[in-house]
Amino acid sequence: MAVEHLKICTQIDSKHPFAYNNLAYIYNMHQYYPETINVCNKAKMDNPDETHNCYRHWAFALFKKGEMAKAIKQIMKAIKTSPEDSDNWVVWGLILRTVGNYKSAEHKFEQCLRIDPQNETAKFELEVLKRIMNLDDEINID
Repeated sequence: MAVEHLKICTQIDSKHPFAYNNLAYIYNMHQYYPETINVCNKAKMDNPDETHNCYRHWAFALFKKGEMAKAIKQIMKAIKTSPEDSDNWVVWGLILRTVGNYKSAEHKFEQCLRIDPQNETAKFELEVLKRIMNLDDEINID
């Protein structure tokens, strides 16, 4: 029902500041990534002034679809729009960890924790990164 109500909301007010964002969140939560991307594209078309606040959800959906370059482009917009939103930094860290850029991912998770010291996802991801980097150091490639 929430999806239907949010869709109606976007029809009534195509510039509603929360409808597209919440719709994208719900689609991501249910792993409907193509729908998330469609909603975010529509939000961009309906809000050329970029007040839709969908960039993090857009980046996450692209990340889950394996479109890393596009995901990075969107998460950078999210950071530019909302640099104090710790979840933006988590998503950027996840993208970078997935492509093997561990040091940069570590930096993003640390930035998240500077904003929100209690962020459990960032704490967990930093531990995962430390284990990965320690394994990389232990593997003899000679």
